Amino acid sequence: PGSRKGSPTQLWCRAQSPAMPGLGSYAKVLLFGDSITQYSSSPSLEGWGASLADWWQRRVDVVTRGLSGYNTRWALLALERLVRSPQ
Repeated sequence: PGSRKGSPTQLWCRAQSPAMPGLGSYAKVLLFGDSITQYSSSPSLEGWGASLADWWQRRVDVVTRGLSGYNTRWALLALERLVRSPQ
């Protein structure tokens, strides 16, 4: 009935999209670190970040920010910019 197109699953996914404010934006988990963290989100490498994203799907968004080659000073500068609240 009506003019809605798409399967119920497609409609639910669109309604839950964080791109649509107020319609199901999820809490976020930030994985921040070095190259080990960077490659953790690779499903082909069976990374632990990909496993967490799979485990928490539809409950939280897993955001991976691994910085291969960064030292602690550079990483802290990047972290400040990453978590800064929009003004």
